[in-house]
Amino acid sequence: MKLNTQLTLRLVLRNAFRRDDPELTNDIQTLYKQCPTLFKRALARSDRNELEQEADAMLDQDEFELDVPPSANESHQDPSIINKIPSKEMANSTHFIQGDSPMPVRAEQLSEHFLQQLRSAYHRDYGKASYWPSYYEKKKMVQYARKVGFNRPPMSPGEDPERFVFSKGDSIAYHDNQIGIIDHIFLFDVYGERHIFLVITPLERTGERDSILDLEIMEEQEDAPIMIGITAINPTRPYVIYVPGIGHVLNDWNIKLL
Repeated sequence: MKLNTQLTLRLVLRNAFRRDDPELTNDIQTLYKQCPTLFKRALARSDRNELEQEADAMLDQDEFELDVPPSANESHQDPSIINKIPSKEMANSTHFIQGDSPMPVRAEQLSEHFLQQLRSAYHRDYGKASYWPSYYEKKKMVQYARKVGFNRPPMSPGEDPERFVFSKGDSIAYHDNQIGIIDHIFLFDVYGERHIFLVITPLERTGERDSILDLEIMEEQEDAPIMIGITAINPTRPYVIYVPGIGHVLNDWNIKLL
């Protein structure tokens, strides 16, 4: 690659032309985020490391969003993660999906069960082959986040897209009629192609209603967590409440009538 081209790419990625050509700057930076391996010949290792460190620092900022276009589909547009969780914070975060061991912060730490769940989510929710990923960078960091968001496209002409944002600990509906609690949100990177995943503890509907609240009691399935892609999330907000001494209950009251 010619030296002037290499220098130009470096300057664009450093925002040197943002004022003169913001559209070009955004396009090149988006391409770099989605396919960083394309820039290996244009950027020295020190440049790439600096840009990755800057991106990590920005992601740590309050309410900073990282767009993840490969995770989108027709009903889940502009997907993103919000607020990176530092790796050291995950050191003591154990989970059944990882064999009751700490959640992996590098790809080399994936347990066999975690990898099986990851491949199932890639296949079911992102349309990848059942064995995907067969290869990945073992030293690559697994990036965790506190929130995840996407836009539901307008339901009718003239309407604006509706933004849905969910945090760790929120209840969500997924795979049409399932309900669960978000335990973890993370990005997995396969040679520059990133996808968003969530670890969910399912809530099973029991049909039993609390005698005082008259709300259905949900049974937490702690030993049967599931991993899903963002495309599996229903664009709804189920109203699940944790009541001490009872557990999770599904609030099916008509709030508009209260």
